[in-house]
Amino acid sequence: MSLIEVLAIAVALSMDAFAVSVTTGVTLRRPALGPFVRMPAAFGIFQCLMPITGWFLGANILHLVERWDHWLACGLLFIVGGKLIWETVTASEDET
Repeated sequence: MSLIEVLAIAVALSMDAFAVSVTTGVTLRRPALGPFVRMPAAFGIFQCLMPITGWFLGANILHLVERWDHWLACGLLFIVGGKLIWETVTASEDET
């Protein structure tokens, strides 16, 4: 993966944290320095640690799921697709 691709993924993944930070900052009644520092710091720490943790866990359990990982992915996609279809079929007129 090239540096440009890594940077593009990093920017795309940080957009949700940016949106939450901005909307929380806008809704504060009395802005103070604490929330303006805590929220970006929390997002930064967690967005740094989650991929690293996922990489370590994935590297350690690879030998356990390597044989049937494609079936696991198929099952998860089947469940998500089935749930979407079920919600569409059972939706009432008020929800649509």
